[in-house]
Amino acid sequence: MTESPIDVWIKQAIPPGSGRYYALLHSKNPSYTSAVLTLISIWSKLCFSNKEIDASTRQIDWWQSELESDNPRHPVTQQLSNTVPDDPTRQQTIDRLNDVLEGYRALVIEGSPSRETPNRQFHHRTGAMAAVALSGPNTKNHGFANTQATGIALSRFRCIRHLHKHVANGLLCLPYEALNAHGISPKEWVPGSYTKAMLSFLQQQLTAIANELDEALSKVPAESPGNSFVYVYARLQYQLLRRVQNDIQILDQQDIRLSPLRNFWIAGKAARQHSKSGVAAA
Repeated sequence: MTESPIDVWIKQAIPPGSGRYYALLHSKNPSYTSAVLTLISIWSKLCFSNKEIDASTRQIDWWQSELESDNPRHPVTQQLSNTVPDDPTRQQTIDRLNDVLEGYRALVIEGSPSRETPNRQFHHRTGAMAAVALSGPNTKNHGFANTQATGIALSRFRCIRHLHKHVANGLLCLPYEALNAHGISPKEWVPGSYTKAMLSFLQQQLTAIANELDEALSKVPAESPGNSFVYVYARLQYQLLRRVQNDIQILDQQDIRLSPLRNFWIAGKAARQHSKSGVAAA
C-alpha cells in the first residue's frame, strides 16, 4: 500500500520506536500534535543543517507565508489547517508557530546563538513556544509557565545531545558567558575532542537542566492535565539525559537515543503518572 504524502512527512519526523512516536500515542489530539511536531522537525533540520543563509532565509519566508495562508499547499500545513480551521483558535496556533519559526530564523542569522540575549531568546522561541504550541490548539495564553520551562530545558538539552552534529556544522548553542567563566574558548570545540574542562562544564550544564526539568515536570500535570504529549516526551528525554550524565563520553556518538523498548515502557509509565495527576488536579 502506497503511503500518502502526509504519512511520509510524519514518519520522517516521528520514526516508529522513537520517543516522539511513543509520546504521540498518548496525545489528546494526535492529528494536531503530529502536524505541529513535523513542522518543528522540518524547520530544525533546515536551520541546523544548511549553511547557506540566503537559501535558508528564503525557505523560512516560504514557510511563514504557508502558515498564514488560507489555502496551504504543503501536506503538513494542510493537516494543521484541518485540525484548527476556525479563528481565533487558528490564529493563536499560527502565532505560536510563527514565534518558533522566528527562533530558527534567528539561528540562521546569528549562526551560533551563544551570546547571552540571543541564546535566551533562541531557547524561549524554539523551546518554550514549541512546548506551548504542542500542548494543544485550545490552550489559553496564561498559566503555562511550567510548560514553557519544560520546553526551555528540552531545548537546552537538545543543544548538548546534538553537540557533535552542531559543532560539525559550525554551530555552538552554549552560552559564551558560562564558557568564559570556566576558562573555555568557543574556538576550542571540535567534534569528538573534548577536554576535561569541557566535559566538566557539560556535566554541570546537564545537572542544571535535569534539575530544571524535574522541577517543571513536577508541576506540569497539575497545571495542565491535558498536556500529555509534552509531559510524556519530556519524561523520555529526562531519562535520556540521565543516561548521558552517567556516561558523558557518549556525546561523541553521532546519535544518542533510548531503545524503542525502553521508550515504550517509560512512555507508558509517564502517561499513567500524568493521568493520575490530571485526575487529582481536576
